[in-house]
Amino acid sequence: MFPEVVFVSWGYIVLAKIFIHPGAHKTATTAVQSVLNRSYNEGVRIVTPKDYRFSQFDRVWRGLDSGDLLKLFKEEFVSADVCWVSEERLLGEPLMAGDFYPKRIELARLIECLVEEGHEVKVLLTVRNMFDFLRSWYLQVVFSGASSLSFIEYLESRKATTPQWAEICSSISQVCTLKVVAYESLLVSPEKFADDLNDFFESNVFSSDSFDKIENPSIDSEAYAVMLSAKGLPKRTKAKLGTMVKKGFKHGEPPVVCGEFIEDVLRKYFSSDNVLFFEEYLNDLTISDYWS
Repeated sequence: MFPEVVFVSWGYIVLAKIFIHPGAHKTATTAVQSVLNRSYNEGVRIVTPKDYRFSQFDRVWRGLDSGDLLKLFKEEFVSADVCWVSEERLLGEPLMAGDFYPKRIELARLIECLVEEGHEVKVLLTVRNMFDFLRSWYLQVVFSGASSLSFIEYLESRKATTPQWAEICSSISQVCTLKVVAYESLLVSPEKFADDLNDFFESNVFSSDSFDKIENPSIDSEAYAVMLSAKGLPKRTKAKLGTMVKKGFKHGEPPVVCGEFIEDVLRKYFSSDNVLFFEEYLNDLTISDYWS
C-alpha cells in the first residue's frame, strides 16, 4: 500500500501516520527504544536516539517557524507512510525555571503543525509516581556530573514546587490523540505493559520478554557517596567519574537521597496531584497503591 501523496507549491509531501513517544525520562524509555531498534516493520520509519541525536532537526527545531519546522521534520524523519519516534529530547528536561517540562509547549506546536497539514499523530506519554520520578531523575543528573547537590538542594535549585503530569497531558491532548501508560504497570504486569505499547504502536513488537534486561542498572549507595564527594571537580571530570562508578558499584544498597521523614513529607505533598492524575488518566486498580 502506497502512502497518499499530495501536491503542494513547493513539492510533494507524504501524509504519514506519526507515532511519537517523547518519554518521559525514567519510565522504561530506554527499554522501549531498545525494542524499537531491534524491530523491522516494512513501511515503518523508526526514529530513536541513535538517529535523532545526530540530526539537524535536534539542533535547530525549537527556533523555527511553522513552515520550516514541518519541512525539516519531514525531510529527516518521514520517509515512509508510518513513522515511530521515541526520543525524550522532544520533551526537553523536566525541571527548568520552576516549570515541569516547559518545552512541552514547543512539542505541542510541532504536533499541531503536523496535524494541520493532514498527518495523523498519536502520542504516548509514559509516566511515574512523582516522588519516584524526581528521585530517579535526580540520580541521573548526579551521575551525569551535572550536579553534586543533595536531593532537597537540587529540588530547591530547580524551583520544583508543583510538578504535574497533567500539565503535559493538557498541552498534548488539545492537539492530538494521547495515550498515557504508567511505568508501574511494568513492575506489576510486564504483559500488560507490553500490550499497552503494542496497542499504541498498532504492532506486536513488544512482549513481556522485551523487558527482561534492565537497560539502566540501579546504582548503589557507595557510588552515590562518591559522586557527592566530587562537588569541586569540573563537570566533564564528574561525568567521567559517574561512568566509572556506575560500572563498579551496582549490587550494594540503593542510595538514600533523603531521610524517611522527608520522604514521607514529600510523598504526602505530591499525593493529591498523584491521585487526581491517576483517576483522570490511568484508573488502573492494579497499580493504584503506587499512586496513592
